[in-house]
Amino acid sequence: MPLDALHRHVAARIRELAAQRHVSLNKLSDFAGVSRSHLARILNGESSPSLATLARIAFALDGSTRDMLPPTG
Repeated sequence: MPLDALHRHVAARIRELAAQRHVSLNKLSDFAGVSRSHLARILNGESSPSLATLARIAFALDGSTRDMLPPTG
């Protein structure tokens, strides 16, 4: 999978999981300890989250990093 497609997938999954859990992006940034501006850059495809950041976002959404990534196989 090309890197830009991966970024779009991760951003879409963050938005999807946040919506399912009724968590605003402002609250998500607070829960995950990620600045609002950095979260916005991730969601707009302008920044790639580190594994640690992705894990914090996933944890804040009661998920795992696996939930953020495309299925394998």
